[in-house]
Amino acid sequence: MAARTDKATDQDLVADLLLARRGQAFYNRALKQAGDKELDDPSLVPGWSRRRLIAQVALNARDMALLADDAENGSSTLVTSEARVNSEAAFASTLPPQSLRNLSEHAAVHLSVAWRDLRDDRWSLAVQRDNDAVTLKAMVWLRAREVWLRALDLNTGLSFSSLPRQFVSRILSDLSEDSVLTAQVRQDPTIMSCLDVQSVSADEGAHQRQRSAYELAKWASGRGVFTGSNGRVLSERRLWV
Repeated sequence: MAARTDKATDQDLVADLLLARRGQAFYNRALKQAGDKELDDPSLVPGWSRRRLIAQVALNARDMALLADDAENGSSTLVTSEARVNSEAAFASTLPPQSLRNLSEHAAVHLSVAWRDLRDDRWSLAVQRDNDAVTLKAMVWLRAREVWLRALDLNTGLSFSSLPRQFVSRILSDLSEDSVLTAQVRQDPTIMSCLDVQSVSADEGAHQRQRSAYELAKWASGRGVFTGSNGRVLSERRLWV
């Protein structure tokens, strides 16, 4: 029997699906590095233990999978709530270690299968999430961002430099469209050169630009500081947490 493949044909979506699945594998490896007795240790998210973070990532996957299932079954009314997911994650974080790991694994598989089986015409459906509306297609990137960054937040020793250039480029692409960036920041040539996604290529002589691009992406994700060409230090950036 031939393996079942994604029904999606949009190439941008296909790329994001691959990035999300690669991120899930990266996250899974980070999770395996934390022993059961270490799950109560702090993560890098203020106020969250590792087990709280694991529950959050798992239920984020389950929520997205259920939305995709509803869309595939013909529903045109897709609603979710970040507050509800947070509440359920707080409860799930009390599960025994193996149960928590099982939840993480099963939710990720469910999401991957739900995405695989979702018809092309369903990806454009909008999900109402609290006060925002986002399409199922856009949620794939949100999940990719979740798993790559939460792998670092698990606090098992991974660094931002472990992230692939494709992911960093995607963050910088989003940042270039961010209205929060002030005119003063946009005038900084170091920042603006980093926002060019080609700046994270592996071309010879691009090492410094690549390092600056990674530092800028780290700042944009709320996980570091960035110093522009004028010496101005940008800190306390919490674009995504």
